[in-house]
Amino acid sequence: MTSWELLYYLLRANFDGVDSKYCDVPSPKEGEGKAEYNYGCTVTGLKDLGSRGIEVNYTDRDGKTSTTTADMVIGADMVIGADGPSSTVRKILLPDVDRKYAGYVAWRGTVPESSASAPAQTAFVEKFAFFHAPPAAPRSSRTSSPASTAAWNRANG
Repeated sequence: MTSWELLYYLLRANFDGVDSKYCDVPSPKEGEGKAEYNYGCTVTGLKDLGSRGIEVNYTDRDGKTSTTTADMVIGADMVIGADGPSSTVRKILLPDVDRKYAGYVAWRGTVPESSASAPAQTAFVEKFAFFHAPPAAPRSSRTSSPASTAAWNRANG
């Protein structure tokens, strides 16, 4: 078992060289391309340019566009649309695909660690725990943020 924070930083170290306390950033290999992680942008269009790659139209995290067009434009060899369950990228590429109820609901909340009771802090702070009990499977995962929060998830289905 691992935490989402650890997985996130392992992937970012290998994707675009983000440094963290979890791992060293690997040295680039000869011929390796450049990766760019654009957090908070909104994709407004994708255009397949064949052998010339993909044109991505977007607004930046502040909603700004370029000065010459309605959208910002960037060229790419590959686009990863990791934009969640209401994916804009999926809607652009597969407009006829609808979301469907999976048969369960996951409830998630966070609490600042400093607000938790002493027994809860002893049980969970600086630990990563999973609890499974039928028929629901409550889960606790340790995620970190500048405010140090504990995330709680409960899946009902």
